[in-house]
Amino acid sequence: HRDEHEGDSLPTAIASFVAEQTGSPLSQPEQRSGLPEELRLEVAPQSGLVSDPILLLYGDDGTATLRKALGAAGHAAGARAFPTVPRGWCSWYHLGLAVTEADIARNAAFLARRLPEIAKSSSNGYRPVIQIDDGWMPRWQRWGDWIANEYFAGGLHALATRVHRHRLEVGIWLAPFHVAGDSKLAAAHSEWLLKASDGSPLVDPRLGRAYHVLDPTHPDVARFLTDLFRGLRKDGFTYFKLDFLYGAAYEAARHDPAVTGTQALRLGLKQIADAVNPPGKPEKAFILACGAPLMPIVGLVHGARTGGDVGVPQMEDGKAGPPHVGFPLILSMARNQAARLFFDRSLFAIDADVVMAPAPQLTPDEARVMITIGALSGGIFMLSDDLETLPTDRLALLRNPNVLGLVGGAAAEPVHLFSAPEREAQDHWFAFPQELPPLWVRRDADGGAVVAIYNWSDSARPYRLHFSEAIGTDGTFSVADLWSPRRGGRTLGIKRDSLRLKLPPHSVRLLRMKAVVAADQP
Repeated sequence: HRDEHEGDSLPTAIASFVAEQTGSPLSQPEQRSGLPEELRLEVAPQSGLVSDPILLLYGDDGTATLRKALGAAGHAAGARAFPTVPRGWCSWYHLGLAVTEADIARNAAFLARRLPEIAKSSSNGYRPVIQIDDGWMPRWQRWGDWIANEYFAGGLHALATRVHRHRLEVGIWLAPFHVAGDSKLAAAHSEWLLKASDGSPLVDPRLGRAYHVLDPTHPDVARFLTDLFRGLRKDGFTYFKLDFLYGAAYEAARHDPAVTGTQALRLGLKQIADAVNPPGKPEKAFILACGAPLMPIVGLVHGARTGGDVGVPQMEDGKAGPPHVGFPLILSMARNQAARLFFDRSLFAIDADVVMAPAPQLTPDEARVMITIGALSGGIFMLSDDLETLPTDRLALLRNPNVLGLVGGAAAEPVHLFSAPEREAQDHWFAFPQELPPLWVRRDADGGAVVAIYNWSDSARPYRLHFSEAIGTDGTFSVADLWSPRRGGRTLGIKRDSLRLKLPPHSVRLLRMKAVVAADQP
């Protein structure tokens, strides 16, 4: 926060602190836009309640202060680490609810055969992931009845075996706490569900059809979750994308009334985590949280989505159609990455969502922007086009070795992140493209850097890259364009102090800068 404290010193005392009885609870993914709800807990006579620790940290450098605060928060919360940052392919955005076993098998084969840059295993042996998303359970979206539908006739174990033959990991999507109103589970076990104030099963108000929510404090629900995820792990799944997690944190009537919503969410996640990664053994399965309040899940998951969906799958007559993807959604992806990149490796591996290169929905420049954001996010890197149907020139964008070589490294940081005017009435930081910083930098230990310069606007713009902004010092650098297909990038020559660029609308220049010592100069 850019404090208005007068003078050179920062404030050392807080005169007052206000705790509100009503507000938007942590179960709402967007706390500033969620509907206000009364928050109440019963306090027994002669007892009390103690909150979790609260950290208030001031600093002149916003970026450094955020990193320090989140490092402390992650340490206090027991942040969970995984030996590698996953990469691979996700079925959702192109295939959506129409996904079939044949779709998964052919995209696995294509990735293994045609995308060796993606398909190579990490140093610890964890291989790229083929992740099946929503649509594999009884149609349509009968969540809670977690059995494969007729389009996966061989069953989940057979599907995992087919993917493993390509030397790939296999992942699966679930909304583990949600139960469709028309599901067999809801009909058989209404006592497992959260209850509304009138005693009826709670219906999630955020969704367009009736979904109830499991009560993680119920002993039978705990056994159900353990058996479900042990079974999936036994079937061969090693990547679990868990969605709509906020539901378990709703304040409602529970089997154990002493447990709060946030505690219930953590209780349910603990059951799942222990089922797929038994305590005391090396962790071999990656857990990705989606649709979740972020701080309460720390220590129970390896990664978390930090923004909204970057596209919308389309379906016609039960068949997948061209996905809806556009630059406004890429702007949202960039905005969320700018605001939350500091979570990466402090709280969990971040997931900025997938990258895509569909034509004609995105221009080549727009696809490069999306891929660059993902490659420099520091986090999970997943493709989501139907790879077999992608034009050759678009496939080339996804397999550029210079760009893919950046995946899994440190997150690039936007320069002058805190320079945009504050708009307290707005729901988000960077609500408008002009507020997004154009310059993002990942600094190298040798004094060089990878630099991305974005043009978020609808018109062409000149840009003068001052090396002191990007590197912290002026000097002489060799500069290479990493979006060139040439391995190592196309050299732009030796430049001193600055570089003039002209960027088309909705575009990016991705550069590698290496310091040139005097003896190396021509």
